[in-house]
Amino acid sequence: MKARLFLVVLTIVFVLFPLRTTLDAESDLARNERIYTQYFDTTIEVVFHTAPEGDPETVLEGLKTLLSEIHKLADRFESYEGITNVKTINENPSHPHEVDARLFEMIAVGEEYHDLTHGYFNIALGPVIDIWQERLDLCEGLHCELSEDVLPTREELEAADEHTDIKGITLDEDELTVKIEEGMSLDLGGIAKGYAAKHAAEYLKDAPHVEAFILNAGNSNIEVYGENPRTDDDLWVIDVIDPTFEPDFWSILRGESEYFARVFLEDGDSIVSSGNYERYFDVDGVRYHHLIDPYTLYPTGTLETEAQGNPFIDRLLCRRGEEYPLGVWMTTDDPLAGDILVTAAYLMPIEESLAYVEGLEGMEALYYTNHDRILTTPGFTAEYFKNHTPQDIDDRSPCIVPIVVGGGALLLAGAVALIFIKPV
Repeated sequence: MKARLFLVVLTIVFVLFPLRTTLDAESDLARNERIYTQYFDTTIEVVFHTAPEGDPETVLEGLKTLLSEIHKLADRFESYEGITNVKTINENPSHPHEVDARLFEMIAVGEEYHDLTHGYFNIALGPVIDIWQERLDLCEGLHCELSEDVLPTREELEAADEHTDIKGITLDEDELTVKIEEGMSLDLGGIAKGYAAKHAAEYLKDAPHVEAFILNAGNSNIEVYGENPRTDDDLWVIDVIDPTFEPDFWSILRGESEYFARVFLEDGDSIVSSGNYERYFDVDGVRYHHLIDPYTLYPTGTLETEAQGNPFIDRLLCRRGEEYPLGVWMTTDDPLAGDILVTAAYLMPIEESLAYVEGLEGMEALYYTNHDRILTTPGFTAEYFKNHTPQDIDDRSPCIVPIVVGGGALLLAGAVALIFIKPV
């Protein structure tokens, strides 16, 4: 278990003060805060600023109702009286289920983005995800060490994969019904938080006397609205966490930071993220996390990690191994599309991912890779902290063998010259 149980779960961090309403020092806006922990198996935090005549409690009550309704619809583990949700559909496949328009929309959007992401985003991957979730559930905390015998077999994963074809979903827009084939299991975990964030933001924008807000859904989807009354330039400041940072005595003594970049957002912007450092377990030094590649059926990077040996020996012998992201952050003006696309960008091979995001209108991405490299699409802007500099995908540090061999050759040549070349 890592020491920073709080910090490690923050993909992107913004400052929250104790739960209260306060008056901003340099404006007449009241600052209101609330943290919700009962939805989407995560934490949702909102800070919003209201005019003096505003009624923040009424705003918060409406926001709570909205989040609760979307959570219940997307829930695949719990049933609720009078509600047809994902669990209802999964337990009764091949039967047409009449559903709420919002659940129908989430499934329809998920189906649409399957093709738009070249199959990397698949809401029908539930049978495979369930297998990995069973292993993640063995951890009592956020992370733990498990033995190799807990890992699923290739045969088990491939058998589950027989029931993950997106074409097995049948939607009837006129009747608002959903039907899936036997053996299938829908999983809206990759879309529900983004969907909730988008609708929560729309609700807050329309709420009376709300002048500005910052909404953090699941610590991986942040949207801002209005001008930040606490900064001189009206921008919202987001610090991006270093996925490799290990808080210990020596790191604190050296004054190392858990952040490696700072991003500035303006009215209407969002930053979304996906990474392998929130929910995972380790087996023999390999990290198995919750983001599953639909083509390998394994968490991204685990097969490459298993194939590599000691990092020093790999570099000595010029064995670079596959490069994959530890975290991806994407700026966008659409938190729902961004939540989906950043997951797909994380799952893709990194060169394909960079090219893919460059082709998306209005979206830019930042990558932190397993080779300790920072990569970005051309339009991504940020301030980078000490010892962190973006690189081009083709920039590589030299491996050790050429240096050792080259240095040895120079020494040998010098020795020969001393022996055989006499001064005149």
